[in-house]
Amino acid sequence: MALQWAGFALLALLGFSYATPAAAGGLLLNEYNAVADANWLNGGTEFSDDDGELAGDETFGRIIGNGGDWFELVVTENGLDLRGWKLLLSEGGALVTTLTLSQHEIWTMLQAGSIITVSELIEDDVSYDPGGGDWHINVQAAGGTSGTYISATSFSVSELNWQVEIRDSLDVSQYGPSGEGVSPNGVNDREIARLEENPSAFITALSLCYDDGDTRSTWGLPNEWSLVTKTQDFAPLRNGTAPTTQCDGTDLTPLGFDPARLLDVEITMDPNDYDELRRQERRLLDTLGGACGLAPPPSPYTFFPATVSVDGSVLTGVGVRKKGFFGSPDRIKPSFKIDFSEFGGTQQVYGLERLTLNNGRQDPSLMDQCLGYGLFRAAGLAASRCNFAHVKVNGVSNGIYMNVESIKDPFLVHNYGNAAGNLYEGTTADFRQYWIGLIEKKNNMDGSELVAVQAALEIEDDTEFLAAIGALVDLDKFLTYWALAGLIGDWDGYAGNANNFWIYNNPATGLLEFLPWSLDDILGRDNPLLNPGGVIPEARTVFETAALSNRLWRIPSIQLAYEAEINELIATVWDEAALLAQIDAYEALITPIAGDLSEPIADTRDFINRRAARVAADFANGPPELSSTLSEKFCLTPAGSISAFFSTTYTDPVPPALQAGSVLSNINFELQGNTFLDGLSVGFGPDELVGASKLTLRIIALQQGFDGLVFNVVVDAEDIVADPTIVIEVGDHIASFLLRLNVATLGLFPIGMVTDSALIITAADLTPGGTVAGIW
Repeated sequence: MALQWAGFALLALLGFSYATPAAAGGLLLNEYNAVADANWLNGGTEFSDDDGELAGDETFGRIIGNGGDWFELVVTENGLDLRGWKLLLSEGGALVTTLTLSQHEIWTMLQAGSIITVSELIEDDVSYDPGGGDWHINVQAAGGTSGTYISATSFSVSELNWQVEIRDSLDVSQYGPSGEGVSPNGVNDREIARLEENPSAFITALSLCYDDGDTRSTWGLPNEWSLVTKTQDFAPLRNGTAPTTQCDGTDLTPLGFDPARLLDVEITMDPNDYDELRRQERRLLDTLGGACGLAPPPSPYTFFPATVSVDGSVLTGVGVRKKGFFGSPDRIKPSFKIDFSEFGGTQQVYGLERLTLNNGRQDPSLMDQCLGYGLFRAAGLAASRCNFAHVKVNGVSNGIYMNVESIKDPFLVHNYGNAAGNLYEGTTADFRQYWIGLIEKKNNMDGSELVAVQAALEIEDDTEFLAAIGALVDLDKFLTYWALAGLIGDWDGYAGNANNFWIYNNPATGLLEFLPWSLDDILGRDNPLLNPGGVIPEARTVFETAALSNRLWRIPSIQLAYEAEINELIATVWDEAALLAQIDAYEALITPIAGDLSEPIADTRDFINRRAARVAADFANGPPELSSTLSEKFCLTPAGSISAFFSTTYTDPVPPALQAGSVLSNINFELQGNTFLDGLSVGFGPDELVGASKLTLRIIALQQGFDGLVFNVVVDAEDIVADPTIVIEVGDHIASFLLRLNVATLGLFPIGMVTDSALIITAADLTPGGTVAGIW
């Protein structure tokens, strides 16, 4: 008999309907005996099968009929109540027998990895003792039996398109139909059929891992195949570990990104390595000084060897490093890149070669990222999948992380069918002078298409520009990407901050497509640097402060197209009820680990409920008039000096610009020939912009008739706690820079940095009102 599964697919294409086999709902078919009562396994006689061997069963030996009518099930989920479940047995598409599990308590006690055999000939054996290594239960279904565990009903198993469907006590299908004519090869009356893969909750009745066999059945034991060179491994199922691959190439990555599941990730590494990993950080001069704008800055992060467990699957020789640019690096809860094969091999978990685990430092609700990526995918754009992970390092919980799909070849194949196109990553990068060099080439060294976009952006005639840019960029998809960024308030993405984006040249079209990234500060505030001295407003609905978005917004027809697109997204993607329900599910999933998130979640809910009205208001009289200009490149160079004695009080949070309250003495604060002595003040304490594990020393300097200066130094709280009189090398800290303060608008712009300097903390009482003092 030929494999018949493909025929079902053809029927579907032709419009015919058929019963779709269900995924395993806690119980799956593992093996069944199709050997006829008058036959021997693999034919022959009692002395030899057709291959000159003695094919038989480890329990029965070589006997005629190979043990009679029997089939084998595997439990794939702990805590099931199987009482009243039904086994519907069919032949040739017609229901022949229904067997029902009894109300006996044994059906409430089975653990994942238990094997249930149902036999017509073999008597009940429910000795079952997993702790003692006995994972097998046999129940007899036949006329005249007691019916203690299963219906006292005889049944048959044959090669006549025999199938089983499993239904729960409410008659809801949990698995199947499974058997011949669904997925296994055509079994004959001298063979058994079996699952040739480790059993797991992710095996479906359609799995191509089912196959026929004519050598050695394994009644009540793990299946064996390939001349007994391969054996099912029940340890992952019994230990609760994750599957890695499937024999039929089934894509397991959806399991690794299932938003309804909380991954359990445990990292074990040398404590000294971890201490070095978490302290690695970007130096401001390396990032924004020197050759700033000519090439991407060097990464300060290195991989360290570790053992990593994902949902119980243990992988050794794994590479773990810190990740993050400006906003997310943290010592206490670092974000991680995990590469399962960094130090050799081809290890995978859930079909994944790596994990990107974000700490959510800029996302107090811990759920905005996953919501945002889901919205991009719902809008028909390629975007990372996202779910949650509970991460432990050396046995200590780091809390909840966002597991975001890495943009690598598997992502491209999943979304585009191939990874042949040029891929780029943009971090504080754009298609303009001193910015374009920062767009990182990930899989090629050409970049000529980026230069072509830059040239197109310089075309003044709108019609000519649209023709030129439309030959390079998929404008329809960019419009959706751009409008959705406005809808969700993605101020730190490409359109708003020329930051956090990927570009892929889709080989199918030859056009560039933008991919979202780092969606950890959406569904709420606008750019916090726009108004550091006061309340940060809700995010705008149009972001046009990157080269492409800015040039497009200057075209009236594009403004109208943007208005139509954002309204279309509200009508088709922005489903408030669905988003709020997703938030409910996320909250139930992560708060047992993360703790009370009700306040930030309430802010996200409020944004979602108000956003459509905000868009309507902004576009009430047509597209809003915007006059934003493109900012200069943030390239910092030493431009002055600062020295001072200061004394202030610890304040939580640190006062914002123009509100720091303590005085300095012996001041010498100069910048490009200007000395600032009027209105100097200083504050010290936590700053929401840099994270709870860090502290900010903020000096504000004003001068009559001149804009002010703000000088921030960010230090790690643990350093001061360990040594209240510490010397801090200022140049090593990412936020040790000067910003020009526009007193009228309270806007800030970086203009310089402090290097070759040291901050000496002479007193640090880190309690509210405590004295903090120091010397430059």
